[in-house]
Amino acid sequence: MIKQMTSNIKEFNDKYKSYILATIVKNEEKNLPKLIQTVVNQTLLPKVWFIIDDGSIDNTTSIIENACKNYKWIFSERLPEGPRDMGLHLAQIARKALDNAVEMAHKLNIEFHYIAVLDGDMWLDINYYEFLIERMNEDSRIGIASGNTWSYCKDSCIEQKSNLPGGGTRIWRYQCYKETNGLEYVMSPDTVSDARCNIQGWKLVRFKEVKANQSRLTSSAEGRTRGYEFKGKFAYHLHYSLISVLGRALFMMMKGEIKISLAYLNGFFSAMYSNTPRISDPILIKYFKKKSIHDILNKLYR
Repeated sequence: MIKQMTSNIKEFNDKYKSYILATIVKNEEKNLPKLIQTVVNQTLLPKVWFIIDDGSIDNTTSIIENACKNYKWIFSERLPEGPRDMGLHLAQIARKALDNAVEMAHKLNIEFHYIAVLDGDMWLDINYYEFLIERMNEDSRIGIASGNTWSYCKDSCIEQKSNLPGGGTRIWRYQCYKETNGLEYVMSPDTVSDARCNIQGWKLVRFKEVKANQSRLTSSAEGRTRGYEFKGKFAYHLHYSLISVLGRALFMMMKGEIKISLAYLNGFFSAMYSNTPRISDPILIKYFKKKSIHDILNKLYR
């Protein structure tokens, strides 16, 4: 009787700790070995890890192929070569990687309760996923969680200060993922996912107890200036208030970051004048207009 009860407890724990993982990479031969090592060394392994190679022209493809041979739970797909695109293309293949991971899990009759994304330039604490899933099991209202992200830039290590889950290191409760449309075909899909979770009453948590380390600053694969230009485009795409955009640019200038401030403004206004497509959901439009004003007022009165 006791032996059977112990067995049932273990089965319950295993069932509610299962997760699948998705990653997209492009020309990451320097970072990919470390990424693979950080996943295979986790105290809690994913049931499926699906990697999409977005047309790399370096040694990325062969590194992924070797990983798939060595670990039967790693799967991959290679896309045709093309320029790096941090806009809608990135959102499209990120969703594709997640869909492929789900499809592979279903094909293999694998049950899972969490779904995660991991950027190609990351390495994690060894207990990263086990810690997050245990915390999420303790609180059923947590929809998305991540650890804290630290970025390495030249000789310094910079903490990305935020209370929201990291975009490239997050894990969703699968129920929440389905209820909030997962990663949508929009610019900055993680931001939209956060919005839908907030609207529907799910908790978003960033746990400082576990770390995700990044080999470069977020959105800086093509340089920090280019990254802020994309952020400006995202702000237009998501209907951020013009006042909030100008306010954020001013705050950056006051900190001496004139170059990236101008890049941010250029991204926003170039998207405006080129009639870049914008989100059309009225609920999201109202949310982002209100939130962008709220965020800039918080900075002003902090």
